[in-house]
Amino acid sequence: MLTDTEGQIRQLEYSWADTLALLPDELRACAEAGPLLIGSKSLEMLDAARASYTTDTESRLTHHRFWGPIQAKWLHLLEHPTEVDRKRLTPLYLKRCNIVGATCSYSGNYRGFLSRTECARFDIVIIDEVSKATPPELLVPALLGGKLILAGDYRQLAPTFKEGPRLQRSFTELAEIDTDFEKVARFKDMLTASLFKKLIHDAPEILKQELIEQHRMHPQIMDVINQFYDNQLQCGITNPDTECDHGLVIKTRSGEFLTHKNHVLWVDTSRDSRGRLAYERQVGTSKANPTEAESIVRLVKLLNQAAHQAGKAPGSVELGIITFYGPQVKLIRQKLDKLNPTNKKFLRIRLSTVDNFQGIEQSLVIVSLVRSKRGRIGNFAKTFERINVAMSRAQKLLVILGAIQTFAHVDVPLPSADGKTVRRKCYGHILDVVKRYGGMRRTRDLS
Repeated sequence: MLTDTEGQIRQLEYSWADTLALLPDELRACAEAGPLLIGSKSLEMLDAARASYTTDTESRLTHHRFWGPIQAKWLHLLEHPTEVDRKRLTPLYLKRCNIVGATCSYSGNYRGFLSRTECARFDIVIIDEVSKATPPELLVPALLGGKLILAGDYRQLAPTFKEGPRLQRSFTELAEIDTDFEKVARFKDMLTASLFKKLIHDAPEILKQELIEQHRMHPQIMDVINQFYDNQLQCGITNPDTECDHGLVIKTRSGEFLTHKNHVLWVDTSRDSRGRLAYERQVGTSKANPTEAESIVRLVKLLNQAAHQAGKAPGSVELGIITFYGPQVKLIRQKLDKLNPTNKKFLRIRLSTVDNFQGIEQSLVIVSLVRSKRGRIGNFAKTFERINVAMSRAQKLLVILGAIQTFAHVDVPLPSADGKTVRRKCYGHILDVVKRYGGMRRTRDLS
């Protein structure tokens, strides 16, 4: 008799567990709140929970029946707005935004920005990349907020001067071409010295804060540029060898060209792939280097093959190609355009001068230094801000192409912590870092 009773109890327990699993969350919570008591009180509790659940469900269904079509129409309107819809919705949208983004120049556009009452005044205005902005560009956004925060790096390139719709040159480059260029000379202070640099030096300590923890690049790349920051930079990436792993391996007839451990390489272009001395070429008032252009094409093919072997998706590997001189950009582009599309299928290539790369980051970066005359590289390639920008765009891999015999002993004017200017062998320091990490290569290693 006792055995039969125990069996019936177990059967009831199994049945109750199955019932609990089928109950809505609200009823299950009520039923599991305490020990199950078979009696009228327990049934009353369950019945009250059931009634509450039913009421809530009916309320939600009523709400959905009333608002559902309106919400669906609203979503459709947002996804497929007409021009009339845009004009009606934009003020409504901006009124409810607590963060509005715009460029410095657009913030001064009366019809597009200032005419909107929602954008007439902000509690806080933050201007990023402020070292690249001229004083007139900063003026309008600075007047739009009760508090102004300027963020930037004055150790990078100063504002640039635009001549024509597509031609962008820094004052330094223009000055090398024509020292009597009056229209540029009139604005020399604005174009060669960042306003932010003056502000950061003159401001009281309580108003400024230096950020020394970087989250962009592998520590090997950081060591290349740390000389420009008094060696104060620190890597804030938790696992850089994992998070900044480029995942590419290149083997040539010379051996291992690139491994997972390499994040900085210097390819010596003093000689071409056949061992002959290689030199730059004069192109108008600027420079180009055919040996480095040809080496970049070979390197692009090798990187593309490595990406394919690593299982990367087509067009998924970011590659920035940077050089100091416009004619070198043109020469490299001509050679890349002739390259079979399959040889660059897995790369997404961005090619430009260093002045146009500030504010941009890429997974992989190739820097072409171009100059190849012992001890003679001109002032343009000795501007420390330009060197800094070129070497700091890469996140995972930096490959420098340059003639060691030309750059190893070049003195670069560099501001010290006390505000004075000292001359240091910045390129020589970069070479030391690359050697330390086993990244020295030759042009013929690309064959």
